[in-house]
Formats: sequence, C-alpha cells, structure tokens
Amino acid sequence: MAEYDEVVTVRVWDAQRGEFRNPAEVDAYRKDVAGGVRFYVGGRGAITATGKPTRGSEITDAAGVVYTVTRADGRQPVACHVEPKSLDGPE
Repeated sequence: MAEYDEVVTVRVWDAQRGEFRNPAEVDAYRKDVAGGVRFYVGGRGAITATGKPTRGSEITDAAGVVYTVTRADGRQPVACHVEPKSLDGPE
C-alpha cells in the first residue's frame, strides 16, 4: 500500500440533508489512473472525522484545487474517484 503523503480537506456531501458536513483535514495519497485521478482517503481516524465520502463530496488538495467525488469504494482507505470541480457549474 502507498504511504499517505498528502493532507487534504474533505467535505462529505449529505444527500439526505442536502448539505455538506463540516470539513476535516485527513491523510491521503493520490494515484493518476487511466481516465483521471483517485484519492485514497484514510489514515487514523479519517473516516470517523469526516464520514465516508460519497458521490458529490469534495476533496481539496494543498494547492487549493477542488475535486468532486464521482464514486467512492472500499473502507479504509476509501478510493475516491474524482474530477476537478467545474468553475462554470452551479454551486
């Protein structure tokens, strides 16, 4: 398994309430894969701090780039398939 080499901010989307939960900084690592990027979010207490990322959640890296989660798989680490958030789309 790869080492956690980044700290990212995760905002989990709560579809039932129609809002984001409080953001939390968690350990992660990323992989460039065919068709995009995946963040593996985990580390001690990460899921407890944020809840499991779901479709629509947001991940912000240290450079300030915001990604939208399109799919999340696994337990720990959670593999988050992401796309850069559109600057033209709705908030």
